[in-house]
Amino acid sequence: MRKTVANLLVTLMIVGLLVPLLAGCGPTPTPIVEEVEVPVEQTVVVTREVMITATPAPTPEPALTIIDGAGRVLTIPKTPQRIVSIASAATETLFAIGCGDEIVGRDRYSDYPPEVQEKPSVGS
Repeated sequence: MRKTVANLLVTLMIVGLLVPLLAGCGPTPTPIVEEVEVPVEQTVVVTREVMITATPAPTPEPALTIIDGAGRVLTIPKTPQRIVSIASAATETLFAIGCGDEIVGRDRYSDYPPEVQEKPSVGS
């Protein structure tokens, strides 16, 4: 009796595992393609020549306000002009995006690209 119940349970478990696998092996549905004609409107482009004589006023650099990990509010009044990179990955990224000229210091592990060796090391 026990052996029959055990065999029945094993068979049911095998069938239960195979049914989802076999259900995924069915034929894939064929997409239905319908051709629809859409009327195209004509577009007319009008161009005008405009001469601007006034020079726009310079826009002030926006202040940047951030909140650090300790919850302190830090406001940077204008765009930074110099960068000290203290992570080698950040140093590589700064050179990659063209900000290598703004780097004025680096950590001791920043050694790529080769021109970073010309920047002074700040330790770290």
